[in-house]
Amino acid sequence: MITLVVLVTAFMSLLHWFFEPMEAVAGQLLSLSGLGWLVLLGLIWLVAGRPNGQDIR
Repeated sequence: MITLVVLVTAFMSLLHWFFEPMEAVAGQLLSLSGLGWLVLLGLIWLVAGRPNGQDIR
């Protein structure tokens, strides 16, 4: 029983160590804190396009 408790504790510690950085990144992405920058970059990309009627060559 003690071995089981030690193994479960070690396993949970490893999972916490592995997933904590992923949780930090996912938290920033899911809170949409960088959404304004993404929209700004998208608008710049749209405005910087090729003028209408110009050949691709």
